[in-house]
Amino acid sequence: MPKYVTDDNPLEPKSEMLKIVNLEYIEKNYPHERQSIVDGLIRTGSVMNIIAAPKVGKSFIASNLAMCLITGSDFLGFPIARQGKTLVVDNELHLETLSYRYRATRTAMNVPEDQRHMIDILSLRGIPCDIPMLQKHVGGTRPGHYSAIILDAFYKLIPSGISENDNTAMGGIYTQLERLATEMDCAVVVIHHSSKGFQGDKSLSDVGAGAGTISRSVDAHMVIRPHETPGYCVCEALVRSWKQPEPRTIQFNFPVWRVVTDEKPIVQQPKSPGAEKRAAEERETDRVVKDTLTSGDLTEKQISDITGISRPKVKAALLRIGAIITETGQTQRGTGWAKYSNPPEFTNGSDWTG
Repeated sequence: MPKYVTDDNPLEPKSEMLKIVNLEYIEKNYPHERQSIVDGLIRTGSVMNIIAAPKVGKSFIASNLAMCLITGSDFLGFPIARQGKTLVVDNELHLETLSYRYRATRTAMNVPEDQRHMIDILSLRGIPCDIPMLQKHVGGTRPGHYSAIILDAFYKLIPSGISENDNTAMGGIYTQLERLATEMDCAVVVIHHSSKGFQGDKSLSDVGAGAGTISRSVDAHMVIRPHETPGYCVCEALVRSWKQPEPRTIQFNFPVWRVVTDEKPIVQQPKSPGAEKRAAEERETDRVVKDTLTSGDLTEKQISDITGISRPKVKAALLRIGAIITETGQTQRGTGWAKYSNPPEFTNGSDWTG
């Protein structure tokens, strides 16, 4: 548990930790922001969360970031400002898996072999180690030795007996991470998973499993959520000492995450009640209409009579499947009619995939 400062005797002078200073002192002694690590996201002494759903590729986000930090390449469109050595603390993967993944990532990102020594790995798979223990283990490293320390994954570094839903405890944990970042003169990046359920209708600060203080305690809170178009994701961030960055569309092509510029960053929204049921019904109607048209060109009425599907639904299905009008005419009453056929690419009912 974190050690809190208490004032047992209010008559005694305060410690340096609680020293009160005036604005003139601050402006003279701290005239500039802390050095940037990743422009627009994090600085030295800062902590950042990267939040995404389980199995979406979070560990590859970690390996991609590590490669960018040692090469100076942009990370998801954010420029690297302090290129340098990186420590990855991994508590989920075997060393053999780490070796395979990092080799694949390094090759895909064109990182030379002679830069491999710039990434240090601390494998904690099967080794009990929480954040206080980790701080003692790496705390003796020379300040500035690393540009960043990446913790993958956070949930396995929480001390035993502490719930990630406990706001007070999580506040203490993140205070320790801030201290580690300051003492090491680097940034600390926490890889964490989102909560269960749909995330698209939540505010950014509410995405992430556990207590709300997990998002409030950090200097940057990056969230990766599904895009409205399958196969893409939307990357957004809340930052403390920068202008809020614009959302961006990203895509994971093993083993690299890349920014996609021709897709607007639109987060997938929850479907209205019954929407999935209606979509399934439409797919089935499309299939039946498609199969019916394989026997020859037919009018809406003929398709309706054969299938028992109402004419409005037949008409909608013909539009969805891109049916082609092959013949038109008028009835004796002057009402127009048209015959339809399947699109050229679907000449056989077995080709229909819905």
